[in-house]
Amino acid sequence: MAKVFISYASEDGECAAGLHRWLVGEGHEVFLDRDLHDGIRVGEQWERRLHERLRWADAVLCVLTRVYLESTWCAAEVGIALSRGSRVLPVRAEPGVVHPLLTSLQHADLTVDSAAGRAALAKELHRVDAAGGWGWPDDRSPFPGLRPFDIKQHRVFFGRGQETKELAELLRSPAERAEQAVLLVVGSSGCGKSSLVRAGLAHVMAQEPGWQTLPPILPGKDPVVALARELALAAQQLGLDWTLVGMHERLAGTKLVSWPMSCWSKPGRGGY
Repeated sequence: MAKVFISYASEDGECAAGLHRWLVGEGHEVFLDRDLHDGIRVGEQWERRLHERLRWADAVLCVLTRVYLESTWCAAEVGIALSRGSRVLPVRAEPGVVHPLLTSLQHADLTVDSAAGRAALAKELHRVDAAGGWGWPDDRSPFPGLRPFDIKQHRVFFGRGQETKELAELLRSPAERAEQAVLLVVGSSGCGKSSLVRAGLAHVMAQEPGWQTLPPILPGKDPVVALARELALAAQQLGLDWTLVGMHERLAGTKLVSWPMSCWSKPGRGGY
């Protein structure tokens, strides 16, 4: 799940604590500086800790009130998050409040309908998680060794920008979607197919409106069953009543069932 940094003014501590409890209940990792368990400890260098958690966070949730606008440190947190390209989620906790640095961003409004505002936040955090997040812990190595890059390493995946752009454009193409085409990425072993798809393409498409991405699957002896299982699981998480049997029946009516096994080979073995 997503790692969230809650940025708030000290006067709004009760509201921030309520959001913290809700986000933790949703399964997210959340940093709130005043939290007794995961916040800033007595004697700890608070400024260094805040900078480290801003780098760690996948999303920075800004609790917007009038006192937030007047806070120098809150402005600094917003500026740091924006300069790093972090995902910033403005949350309006007081009617009519808009931060001058966040005017171009859609806000979650808790002042009109709190449940709807939280639902919008939950949906966006799900998208952030599906896209691999935006944070990078200080103690995490950017080198995966012999393993391919995965979606959570998209921030340190470079050199395939053009290929990622071309693949994304193919998937967005109305003509390709109308024909219900399947996009295959093929190449010799070790050329970087898996890294391109996982850390490049999957990250981009997870942020696309109307798209949902699935974790990579190993096809096994029955690739269609493996794909149906992942589709059914993802559908359940989205509140859809798709079943494994139903998904398998739907896939059985497609050209997927007639593909040779070589097209379903494991990542890094010539196909994807």
